[in-house]
Amino acid sequence: MCSDTKSAGQSLRARRENMRMEASRELLLQKMLKAANDARLSYLKAIHAARNRDFDKAKNLLETGDGHADIGHEIHTSLMQEILSLSGKELLLLIHAEDQLTGAEGNKALAVESIHIYQAMQYAQSNVGSHAV
Repeated sequence: MCSDTKSAGQSLRARRENMRMEASRELLLQKMLKAANDARLSYLKAIHAARNRDFDKAKNLLETGDGHADIGHEIHTSLMQEILSLSGKELLLLIHAEDQLTGAEGNKALAVESIHIYQAMQYAQSNVGSHAV
């Protein structure tokens, strides 16, 4: 009887530990999603800042977005090392977070190009006025 009680106690501890690990991974996945979304928003704000000719702000927003993206990538790397132990719900969250991170990277590329375009437009407009006869 004592061995059954001891075995049940170990099983309960193992289940509790497993639940803590799952909760921890889910929290990490939520942090990854937040980081990806924050990166995406920073990159989009950078485009708006460039459109308003505030290139310093646009550059700062790109750097902010990169910081958020770095956090997302760090979490992603750590979770990929234990992918085989993820539950179905955790795996679905990981896939969603990966999608958000990929979308943020696309937004960064768009933001960088938009900033260059707006800078070129500003340069061209300033030179048109100086060459007028």
